[in-house]
Amino acid sequence: MQKKNLFIAVTLFALFLISFHPASYAQSENQYYPAQVKDISDRKYEPAVIELLDNAKESIAISMYIIQSNGSGPVKLLLRDLEEALDRGVSVDIYLNTYFQDGRPLNTENDEAYDILKKKGGRVFGVTPSARMHDKLIIVDNRYVVIGSANWSISALKNNYESTTLVDSPGFAKEMFIRVSRHTLKGEEPGKPRKEPRAKNSVILDEKRVVPFDSGLLTDKALFPRMVTDSDARAMDTYILLKAYAVEQESDEYFISLEQAALDLGMPSDYSDSALRRQVIKVLEKLQDRYKLIKVNFKHGEDAWVTLKGLSADTFGVQGKFLNPEYLSRYSASAKFVIFIKALLEKEGKTLDSFTRKDLSERFGIDVKTLRRAINEISGNN
Repeated sequence: MQKKNLFIAVTLFALFLISFHPASYAQSENQYYPAQVKDISDRKYEPAVIELLDNAKESIAISMYIIQSNGSGPVKLLLRDLEEALDRGVSVDIYLNTYFQDGRPLNTENDEAYDILKKKGGRVFGVTPSARMHDKLIIVDNRYVVIGSANWSISALKNNYESTTLVDSPGFAKEMFIRVSRHTLKGEEPGKPRKEPRAKNSVILDEKRVVPFDSGLLTDKALFPRMVTDSDARAMDTYILLKAYAVEQESDEYFISLEQAALDLGMPSDYSDSALRRQVIKVLEKLQDRYKLIKVNFKHGEDAWVTLKGLSADTFGVQGKFLNPEYLSRYSASAKFVIFIKALLEKEGKTLDSFTRKDLSERFGIDVKTLRRAINEISGNN
């Protein structure tokens, strides 16, 4: 009996441990990321960071309490690596603390190192002096994160004991990048996001570029067919626009400006910022909750992190011109649907005339009259 009770007790304790294992918690709370982790503390820091910077392909973001830009030795070498990255076409953004206890101001003007970086296209930001920014953080290519206690100073790189970790995790890197991008900058009103210049159309794809779409968008009656039937043109336009953003970002996960997306969708530019954001938030939530086409995470109601969901491995190609904002406003939802149907049939070696209008109506869940009107609209616009 004692052995049986001991076995039960051990089993229950094991189940308790499993239920509170970080991996289990990650699945329920989505706060943990799969990662490869490497210790680069003390004298391992400098060579590891140099290797990262030298191999950066797209972007480098640095959020740092102190960078001794006028120093020599290791700091100068790191700054030179940033120059070389800019020469390769890598974007470089540096966020610096401006609040120091001794009252000294941060001044990057007339600083030779920063001047060189700026001339080559780098951006250097001072974080608001209303709070101390104590980061020692580097994010490379939205994949690698260097995080720990080391500033870019001679003492930190050559003398001090500094604990630092290199993390290889796209999910964690993206989360950290979003955090850094929300820093309030010097001269801005605290808590108010900085404004980027608005473009009428922020994405213009090559007209001849062929972009893959899931066939299920057309054949699943709950997706594009439902959008046409319910006159939900904005949902269709938004999804097509999100696909264009994905092509431009070369990823199905990316960060968008809600206001810019509203303008790309043709919403009036004289709307207030909050009104533009509300409209886009509403349609993004619909694409997530009703149509199950995306996953969206809103950041302070100003911006959003969007993930496009794949439906199947069966795809067809659509010319890039039909994804540009200009074309979104040119055609009705039913006409855009028929343009996509034509693209799918072309992949199959067929045309609209290969089928009766009734057959097309049954296959794609679109009313025959609506189908005919859409075909006539396309003919009139071509």
